[in-house]
Order: sequence, then C-alpha cells, then structure tokens
Amino acid sequence: MLLGPLRMQIQELSVIVPPLKIYALDISGELPSELFMLKELMDLNLGQNVLNGTIPAEIGQLLKMQYLSLGINNFTGPVPAELGNLRQLASLSFSSNNFNGSLPSELGNLSSLKQLYIDSSGVSGPIPQELSKLKSLQIWWASDNQFTGKLPDFLGTLTNLEVLRLEGTSLEGPIPSRESTNPSIHYEDHDLDLSLLVGRLLRNCRITGQLPDKLSTFAKLNILDLSFNKFTGPIPNSFQDFTALQYLYLGSNNLSGELPPSIISPNLLALDVSFNSITGHLPLNGLAIPVNVVGTSIDDTNSPDRKASAMLGCFEGNTKCPNKVSSTSFSINCGGAEQVSAAGIKFDEDSEALGAASLYTSSNSQWAVSSSGVFISNPNGQQHIASTDSQITGTLDSEIYKTARISPDSLRYYGFGLKNGRYKVEIHFSEIQMEDSQSWKGLGRRLFDVYVQGNKVLQDFNIRDEAGGSKIALVKKFEANVTNTVMDIHFYWAGKGTCCIPFQSTLGPLVSAIHVSSVSDSLDSSKSNKKRTGKIFGIAVGCAAVTGRGVGIRLEERRGPLVMVDGVVAGAEWGGLDNSPGIPKPPVLLPSVLLLTGFCPLLPPKSTAASANPVAADQLHDTSPPASRTEPTLLPHAARSPPLPRSIQHTIDGFGPLSIPFRESDELIIATHLMLRLKTMGATRLM
Repeated sequence: MLLGPLRMQIQELSVIVPPLKIYALDISGELPSELFMLKELMDLNLGQNVLNGTIPAEIGQLLKMQYLSLGINNFTGPVPAELGNLRQLASLSFSSNNFNGSLPSELGNLSSLKQLYIDSSGVSGPIPQELSKLKSLQIWWASDNQFTGKLPDFLGTLTNLEVLRLEGTSLEGPIPSRESTNPSIHYEDHDLDLSLLVGRLLRNCRITGQLPDKLSTFAKLNILDLSFNKFTGPIPNSFQDFTALQYLYLGSNNLSGELPPSIISPNLLALDVSFNSITGHLPLNGLAIPVNVVGTSIDDTNSPDRKASAMLGCFEGNTKCPNKVSSTSFSINCGGAEQVSAAGIKFDEDSEALGAASLYTSSNSQWAVSSSGVFISNPNGQQHIASTDSQITGTLDSEIYKTARISPDSLRYYGFGLKNGRYKVEIHFSEIQMEDSQSWKGLGRRLFDVYVQGNKVLQDFNIRDEAGGSKIALVKKFEANVTNTVMDIHFYWAGKGTCCIPFQSTLGPLVSAIHVSSVSDSLDSSKSNKKRTGKIFGIAVGCAAVTGRGVGIRLEERRGPLVMVDGVVAGAEWGGLDNSPGIPKPPVLLPSVLLLTGFCPLLPPKSTAASANPVAADQLHDTSPPASRTEPTLLPHAARSPPLPRSIQHTIDGFGPLSIPFRESDELIIATHLMLRLKTMGATRLM
C-alpha cells in the first residue's frame, strides 16, 4: 500500500513539485489523502499499477494539473465529477479500470483537453452532450465501454479531432449529419473519420445506407474500415481518388455493382471487399498487394489465391458445389509447424506469413485461412502469429499450444471438399500473450466471438477466464452441418476487451489448433468395432511371470460392466502399443474380455494388421453421449501415461471384489489405461 516513506516523500514534495511518476511499478492500495496536498502538482502519472478503491473527490483540488494518468489499475466506483474542476488539463487517462456509472457531464468543462483516454474503463450510459464543448480535443479513445443510445451529433463538430476509437460499444446510428466539417482528419486503423463516424470503430453496428462519395476528399485518410455493417449500393467511383489511403476494408456488407477498375490506388497496401454481391474484374495491379474477394463474383483469374476463391464460391448466392470428393476431416496447427498429437492426429502446418487482407491455401488444398486488419503501434509489427517457450499445462500436446494465429480484426478458416453431413468441430485455445499474474500485466482482457457455419457459438469469449489462467490448454467442442462441401470457422473481434496490455495492440482473436471430423464416420467406426470378436492369448496370472510359469486363459466375447471377482478384472476391449521404448505403434486388437490379476504386468500379444479404435486420455471422464464424443485417438507411450482414477487403480491393485458400471464405449478407455500403466512395470510378453 501507499504507506510510510512514500507518504513522507509526498509531504516533502508539497513545496517543490516536479512531475510525479509512479509508473509501471505494481504499486497497490488506495490513493493516500496526502497526495491531494500537492496543490502545485501539474503532472501525475500513476498508470500501469494495481491501485484500487475509489478516486476521492479531493482530486478536484489539484487545479494546476495538466497531465493526469490513472489508467491500467483496479479503481472502482463512479468517475468523480470533480475532475471537471481541472480546467488546465491537456491530457486525461482513466482507461482500463473498473469504474461504474455514466461519464460525468462536468468533463465538458475541460476546454483545454487535447487527449482523453477512457477505453475499457467500465463506464456506461449515453455520452453526455456537454462533451461537445471539448473543441481542443485531438485524440479520444472510448472503446469497450457500455455506451448506449445514438451516436452524438456533436462528434462531427470537433474539428480538431484526429483519432477516435469507439469499437465495442452499444452505440447506434444514424451517422452524424455534419459530414464535411473536418477534411483533414487522420484515420488510423482503430480510429474513425469523424466526418462519417463509421468504419472500424463501428463495425457490426447495423449501419445502413450507401457509402458517401465525400470520403475520398479526406487528404490524410490512410485506413478506412467500413466492414461488418449493412451498407448497400455500389462502391463509389470516387474511392479511386484517395491520395493517402493504404488500407481499405469493405467486407461483409450488402454492397453490389462492379468493383471500380482503378480502386487500387498507388499507395494502397491491402483491399478487402469479401462477402458482398460485387462483380467485375480484379485489377492487374491488385496482384502486387493482398486482396480478399472471397464470397464475391469478382473475376480473380490471375490471383495467386484463385484456387481457394473458386472453392469458396460456394458461399456466393445459390452456387452449388460438386460433392465429388469424400474428405471427412482436417486438422490445423494454427500458426505452427506440422505436429502429431499424443492422440495420433496429424495437424497440418500453418506458419505462412499473413498480411492485412490475406487468403492462403494449404499445400494439400484441404483448407484455407484468411485474415483482415492491421496492428497499430504494435512493438512486434505486423505479426499474425504468437508464440511462447513456456510449457502449456493441462495437455499432453504442449507444442501444439505454443504457437497461435492472431488477428487484429477477422480470422477465418475454411475446410474444403468435405463430404456433406454432420461434423464435430474441436477448437484448441491457450492464452499465451496475456499474463496471469497479480501485476498490472495481468489486467488485460481478450474478448472475441466465434462462429461455426455462420452460427455464433461463443460471444465475448475470454480464453484465460475459461481455462482458469494463462498458458493452460482449453478445447471447445461443437457440432455443425456441412451442406455444400465447405466448413467455415470464423473468429471475430467486435472491439471488446483491453487494447494495450501488456503492449499495444494485444487484442483480437487467438486460436491454437482446429480439428474437424465427421460425426457419422465415428459412429460407423464404433459399429464396426462391435462386430469384432475375441481371441486366445497368454497372460500372467497370480504373478506366475515371476516364476517363469505362464497360464493360458480362454477369452470370450463379453459386454457389460467391468467386474473384479477373486482379484480378476473382466470386461474390457482395448488397443495397445508395441514394447519399443518411446515409439508409438499402430493399435492392435485385443479381446473383448480381459482377465488379469493384480500386481502382475501384462502386455498384448503380437498382432498382424489388427485395428482397433485407439483412445484419447482426456476422454476418461467424458460424460457426453457416445454419439457426440471425440473420435478415439491413440495414447502416447507408456512412460507418459497419466494415472488412472482411484477406482480403477484399486481394481489393478486387487483390493477385493469390486464392480464398476461403465458404458460399452468405455471399454477401450479403461483397458488401454490398464495396459499403459502395467507396461511401466516391465512386463514380459508370454506369447
């Protein structure tokens, strides 16, 4: 807490007051009353700490304050109206806190204010009309707050405003009518051209109408993002006249007509017009920059991504895709190299460098990935892959989670050529950028939405909260239908969550891996396995292996509960591994009934071309119906096998008669774990 020597230091500063900066030191506690004795203080920076409590009304006594930063802390309560007394303030920040209530109208008294940072502060309600008096305001960050009501008309009258961030609020149109008051506005990636008040900051806000011609007159406009709204009509020909525009995002609207032939201006670095009813031809100079035309009727014959675009034509109108292929699964290690999981699933490499409007098709043409958006002021630059060297907990597949795809805006994966039917979709996550600590670096919140086949399955999804911490594996499972050979998995940032913890542009969707497989295939495989019969093989009984005596036991087909009678466990069917150290082998079919005695090692017999459903370790406690379960997969080598549940462990140790009810689908799970645990005892094969 701010006690002892620090209080005395504040008292000593009451006569001579330099800038007071207690910045990024993880200071905790409430603000001491002595702080407000510094009447001459002009610069106070308490940002990036873990201070808590309310902001006392006495803060309004610091009348000479010019720069005040309280951002990235744990302050609560209302924003004090007394801040309106600090009329000399040039910069005010209380972003990334836990305030409640509305913005005080008294903030409109800050006539000298040039910078206002209130993003992720927790405030709600309408934006006070009194803020129209902030005529000197140049930068205003207000994203990720629960603002309601209409967009204030006065926003178009703040003629000095260069940057406005308003993503992730509940504000709605109509667009402010004063559309031409500020022809020199600088439009950044997360920032808004005030003459229009749409675009990136108002994505997914149901804004309707046509795109205004006047936008091209904004000489300093460098990023224009009007995606995820409901704009209609054609793209204005005036959009060919931008002089400084570098990034243009018009995707996911209701635009129609032809693509202007000269829309790719000399300075343009990326263009996204995806998912619109647009026709025409992709200009030849479009081949030199990232261009996304997925879901349109634009002729992109010369595009390097033509193959993916053709397959994704299934999204356009009533186009029917031929179902000549019979692929029923695909797996992707998002942002990483090819990996084979402990369960035996091969995840394809996905380490291609993506850009601001990229579409990349895998080498096997089974899937593609597209990404839109630009990271602004990110110290890592335009990196669309996150990575860590830390171990990921809660999984046997740590390497799969050490890399992830990230996007500042929209990230989509498409599976191609899938047999129509019902599919299981497993999406793997682990938060590897935001810390899980008591430091200010642990105050970040990543929120995004997930859509599968156009249906929102996760909203305001927070990986760290769901997993219980950072660098912990998390798998979310869904089911969806494929009706036109394509699977669409969309990760979308709606402007919510913090933007800048632990560094600038730490935001947007993050995904570690994807595994999609047919539900019907799993059911067919299960039915097929039930038709298999048992066989006779040797087994060690009563520790006979120690004395070199083996006893042959006849095993018969059996279904039902796993029962221990006289120290013998029966009722299991399982897949096994060869005895070679560290080398997983193809599974072998073992009998439907397994008889064994506690304390005795056991290994399966040699088998030729046998095949059984291997089992994933994380399914042991799966309580979902058999039809919706994850497809069984192969366990790792015995040296890495997890411990069994207590009831099964007692069964192995032979602690008396015991009956364990279980579903038929559990047979594989139980017996495979038995085998792996027993292998570690140094078993010797009897047959």
